[in-house]
Amino acid sequence: MAGAAKTARKPAAGPRAKQSAPAAVKKAAPPAAKKAPKKACSRTLTSRQLKARASRDRIFDTAIQLIRKNGYDQTGVIDICRKAGVSTGAFYHYFESKQAILNELYVRADRFFESYIASRKGKKDCVAEAKAYMAIYIHFVTLEGLSNGLDMCRNLYTPKNQLFAKEGRSMQTLLERIIRKGQLSREISRRFSPREWVNFLFSVLRGIIFDWVLRAGSYDIEEYAKFHIECLGNYLKA
Repeated sequence: MAGAAKTARKPAAGPRAKQSAPAAVKKAAPPAAKKAPKKACSRTLTSRQLKARASRDRIFDTAIQLIRKNGYDQTGVIDICRKAGVSTGAFYHYFESKQAILNELYVRADRFFESYIASRKGKKDCVAEAKAYMAIYIHFVTLEGLSNGLDMCRNLYTPKNQLFAKEGRSMQTLLERIIRKGQLSREISRRFSPREWVNFLFSVLRGIIFDWVLRAGSYDIEEYAKFHIECLGNYLKA
Protein backbone atom coordinates (compact mmCIF):
# COMPACT_ATOMS: atom_id res chain seq x y z
CA MET A 1 0.00 0.00 0.00
CA ALA A 2 2.79 2.39 0.95
CA GLY A 3 4.55 1.54 -2.30
CA ALA A 4 1.36 2.26 -4.25
CA ALA A 5 1.01 5.63 -2.52
CA LYS A 6 4.49 6.59 -3.56
CA THR A 7 3.88 5.68 -7.18
CA ALA A 8 0.67 7.75 -7.15
CA ARG A 9 2.57 10.89 -6.09
CA LYS A 10 5.08 10.70 -8.94
CA PRO A 11 2.64 11.61 -11.76
CA ALA A 12 1.61 14.74 -9.78
CA ALA A 13 5.17 16.08 -10.14
CA GLY A 14 4.84 15.91 -13.91
CA PRO A 15 2.12 18.54 -14.30
CA ARG A 16 3.92 20.90 -11.89
CA ALA A 17 7.11 20.65 -13.93
CA LYS A 18 5.19 21.35 -17.13
CA GLN A 19 3.54 24.43 -15.60
CA SER A 20 6.88 25.90 -14.44
CA ALA A 21 8.25 26.26 -18.01
CA PRO A 22 5.50 28.60 -19.29
CA ALA A 23 5.81 30.63 -16.06
CA ALA A 24 9.52 31.17 -16.73
CA VAL A 25 8.78 32.32 -20.27
CA LYS A 26 6.18 34.81 -19.05
CA LYS A 27 8.63 36.38 -16.57
CA ALA A 28 11.27 36.89 -19.27
CA ALA A 29 8.92 38.73 -21.63
CA PRO A 30 8.41 42.09 -19.75
CA PRO A 31 12.09 43.29 -19.86
CA ALA A 32 12.12 42.97 -23.68
CA ALA A 33 8.95 45.07 -23.90
CA LYS A 34 10.49 47.87 -21.73
CA LYS A 35 13.43 48.49 -24.08
CA ALA A 36 11.35 50.10 -26.85
CA PRO A 37 10.32 53.26 -24.88
CA LYS A 38 13.98 53.97 -23.97
CA LYS A 39 14.97 54.13 -27.63
CA ALA A 40 12.12 56.47 -28.45
CA CYS A 41 13.15 58.77 -25.56
CA SER A 42 16.78 58.92 -26.72
CA ARG A 43 15.63 59.91 -30.24
CA THR A 44 13.57 62.78 -28.76
CA LEU A 45 16.56 64.07 -26.76
CA THR A 46 18.78 63.91 -29.81
CA SER A 47 16.28 65.93 -31.79
CA ARG A 48 16.19 68.59 -29.07
CA GLN A 49 19.97 68.71 -28.93
CA LEU A 50 20.17 69.21 -32.67
CA LYS A 51 17.66 72.08 -32.53
CA ALA A 52 19.55 73.68 -29.64
CA ARG A 53 22.82 73.38 -31.53
CA ALA A 54 21.29 74.97 -34.62
CA SER A 55 19.99 77.91 -32.55
CA ARG A 56 23.36 78.36 -30.85
CA ASP A 57 25.23 78.24 -34.16
CA ARG A 58 22.84 80.79 -35.70
CA ILE A 59 23.46 83.22 -32.82
CA PHE A 60 27.22 82.68 -33.03
CA ASP A 61 27.43 83.06 -36.81
CA THR A 62 25.30 86.20 -36.71
CA ALA A 63 27.43 87.71 -33.96
CA ILE A 64 30.67 87.09 -35.86
CA GLN A 65 29.16 88.52 -39.05
CA LEU A 66 28.12 91.73 -37.26
CA ILE A 67 31.41 92.08 -35.36
CA ARG A 68 33.37 91.75 -38.59
CA LYS A 69 31.17 94.35 -40.27
CA ASN A 70 30.71 96.90 -37.47
CA GLY A 71 33.44 96.14 -34.95
CA TYR A 72 33.24 94.49 -31.53
CA ASP A 73 32.41 97.58 -29.46
CA GLN A 74 29.81 98.76 -31.97
CA THR A 75 27.95 95.44 -31.89
CA GLY A 76 25.47 94.91 -29.06
CA VAL A 77 23.62 91.84 -27.86
CA ILE A 78 20.33 93.42 -29.01
CA ASP A 79 21.80 93.86 -32.52
CA ILE A 80 22.80 90.20 -32.60
CA CYS A 81 19.39 89.02 -31.39
CA ARG A 82 17.49 91.19 -33.87
CA LYS A 83 19.59 89.93 -36.79
CA ALA A 84 19.44 86.28 -35.67
CA GLY A 85 15.70 86.45 -34.98
CA VAL A 86 15.94 85.32 -31.35
CA SER A 87 15.09 86.83 -27.97
CA THR A 88 17.73 88.18 -25.59
CA GLY A 89 16.72 85.35 -23.26
CA ALA A 90 17.70 82.85 -25.93
CA PHE A 91 21.05 84.60 -26.37
CA TYR A 92 21.85 84.43 -22.65
CA HIS A 93 20.70 80.82 -22.52
CA TYR A 94 23.60 79.87 -24.81
CA PHE A 95 26.15 82.64 -24.11
CA GLU A 96 26.64 84.36 -20.76
CA SER A 97 27.95 87.53 -22.43
CA LYS A 98 29.20 89.00 -25.69
CA GLN A 99 32.72 88.04 -24.57
CA ALA A 100 31.56 84.40 -24.55
CA ILE A 101 31.15 84.69 -28.33
CA LEU A 102 34.89 85.35 -28.58
CA ASN A 103 35.61 82.47 -26.19
CA GLU A 104 33.65 80.18 -28.52
CA LEU A 105 36.17 81.04 -31.22
CA TYR A 106 38.82 79.22 -29.21
CA VAL A 107 36.68 76.10 -28.96
CA ARG A 108 36.29 76.12 -32.75
CA ALA A 109 40.00 76.81 -33.17
CA ASP A 110 40.78 73.66 -31.19
CA ARG A 111 38.52 71.67 -33.52
CA PHE A 112 40.26 73.19 -36.53
CA PHE A 113 43.70 72.14 -35.28
CA GLU A 114 42.45 68.65 -34.45
CA SER A 115 41.33 68.20 -38.07
CA TYR A 116 44.55 69.82 -39.32
CA ILE A 117 46.74 67.34 -37.44
CA ALA A 118 44.55 64.42 -38.54
CA SER A 119 45.05 65.46 -42.17
CA ARG A 120 48.86 65.38 -41.78
CA LYS A 121 49.25 61.91 -40.28
CA GLY A 122 52.36 60.12 -41.47
CA LYS A 123 54.60 63.20 -41.68
CA LYS A 124 58.02 62.29 -40.29
CA ASP A 125 60.01 65.54 -39.98
CA CYS A 126 58.92 66.77 -36.54
CA VAL A 127 60.77 70.10 -36.71
CA ALA A 128 59.14 70.86 -40.07
CA GLU A 129 55.77 69.81 -38.62
CA ALA A 130 56.19 72.14 -35.64
CA LYS A 131 57.10 75.04 -37.96
CA ALA A 132 54.09 74.32 -40.19
CA TYR A 133 51.89 74.21 -37.10
CA MET A 134 53.12 77.64 -35.96
CA ALA A 135 52.62 79.13 -39.43
CA ILE A 136 49.05 77.85 -39.66
CA TYR A 137 48.38 79.24 -36.17
CA ILE A 138 49.39 82.75 -37.27
CA HIS A 139 47.33 82.45 -40.44
CA PHE A 140 44.25 81.05 -38.74
CA VAL A 141 44.22 83.39 -35.75
CA THR A 142 44.80 86.67 -37.55
CA LEU A 143 43.32 86.23 -41.00
CA GLU A 144 41.25 83.12 -41.59
CA GLY A 145 39.09 81.43 -39.03
CA LEU A 146 39.56 82.56 -35.44
CA SER A 147 39.34 86.33 -35.74
CA ASN A 148 39.45 87.34 -39.39
CA GLY A 149 40.84 90.78 -38.67
CA LEU A 150 42.50 93.29 -36.45
CA ASP A 151 39.45 94.34 -34.47
CA MET A 152 38.76 90.83 -33.21
CA CYS A 153 42.40 90.31 -32.24
CA ARG A 154 42.34 93.59 -30.35
CA ASN A 155 39.57 92.18 -28.15
CA LEU A 156 41.04 88.69 -27.86
CA TYR A 157 44.65 89.49 -27.01
CA THR A 158 44.13 91.17 -23.65
CA PRO A 159 44.95 90.22 -20.04
CA LYS A 160 41.21 89.65 -19.46
CA ASN A 161 41.27 86.64 -21.76
CA GLN A 162 42.18 83.81 -19.39
CA LEU A 163 41.81 81.16 -22.10
CA PHE A 164 45.46 81.77 -23.01
CA ALA A 165 46.43 80.47 -19.56
CA LYS A 166 44.15 77.43 -19.70
CA GLU A 167 46.08 74.16 -19.73
CA GLY A 168 45.12 71.10 -21.74
CA ARG A 169 43.51 72.74 -24.77
CA SER A 170 43.78 70.75 -28.00
CA MET A 171 45.73 73.54 -29.68
CA GLN A 172 48.46 73.06 -27.07
CA THR A 173 48.38 69.30 -26.60
CA LEU A 174 48.60 68.65 -30.36
CA LEU A 175 51.82 70.66 -30.63
CA GLU A 176 53.08 68.98 -27.48
CA ARG A 177 52.53 65.61 -29.16
CA ILE A 178 54.65 66.67 -32.16
CA ILE A 179 57.46 67.82 -29.88
CA ARG A 180 57.38 64.65 -27.77
CA LYS A 181 57.61 62.57 -30.95
CA GLY A 182 60.54 64.70 -32.13
CA GLN A 183 62.37 64.24 -28.86
CA LEU A 184 61.93 60.48 -29.04
CA SER A 185 63.38 60.48 -32.58
CA ARG A 186 66.16 62.87 -31.42
CA GLU A 187 65.12 65.56 -33.89
CA ILE A 188 64.07 68.03 -31.20
CA SER A 189 66.20 69.17 -28.29
CA ARG A 190 65.51 67.97 -24.75
CA ARG A 191 66.59 71.26 -23.20
CA PHE A 192 62.90 71.74 -22.36
CA SER A 193 60.11 69.29 -21.66
CA PRO A 194 57.37 69.09 -24.33
CA ARG A 195 55.06 71.26 -22.21
CA GLU A 196 57.80 73.84 -21.59
CA TRP A 197 58.49 73.98 -25.32
CA VAL A 198 54.79 74.57 -26.03
CA ASN A 199 54.57 77.39 -23.46
CA PHE A 200 57.68 79.01 -24.90
CA LEU A 201 56.57 78.76 -28.54
CA PHE A 202 53.07 80.06 -27.88
CA SER A 203 54.49 82.96 -25.86
CA VAL A 204 56.48 84.02 -28.92
CA LEU A 205 53.53 83.55 -31.30
CA ARG A 206 51.17 85.53 -29.09
CA GLY A 207 53.83 88.23 -28.82
CA ILE A 208 53.95 88.52 -32.63
CA ILE A 209 50.17 88.87 -32.80
CA PHE A 210 50.11 91.41 -29.97
CA ASP A 211 52.76 93.50 -31.75
CA TRP A 212 50.69 93.36 -34.95
CA VAL A 213 47.65 94.60 -33.01
CA LEU A 214 49.71 97.27 -31.25
CA ARG A 215 50.88 98.59 -34.61
CA ALA A 216 47.32 98.58 -35.96
CA GLY A 217 48.01 95.81 -38.49
CA SER A 218 50.44 98.02 -40.42
CA TYR A 219 52.43 95.09 -41.81
CA ASP A 220 51.91 91.64 -43.33
CA ILE A 221 51.95 89.47 -40.22
CA GLU A 222 52.42 86.19 -42.08
CA GLU A 223 55.52 87.46 -43.84
CA TYR A 224 56.79 88.98 -40.60
CA ALA A 225 56.21 85.71 -38.72
CA LYS A 226 58.20 83.60 -41.22
CA PHE A 227 61.56 84.84 -39.90
CA HIS A 228 60.57 84.22 -36.28
CA ILE A 229 59.22 80.74 -37.03
CA GLU A 230 62.43 79.86 -38.87
CA CYS A 231 64.45 80.97 -35.82
CA LEU A 232 62.20 78.94 -33.53
CA GLY A 233 62.63 75.91 -35.79
CA ASN A 234 66.40 76.19 -35.55
CA TYR A 235 66.17 76.49 -31.77
CA LEU A 236 64.00 73.38 -31.63
CA LYS A 237 66.61 71.21 -33.34
CA ALA A 238 68.58 68.79 -31.21
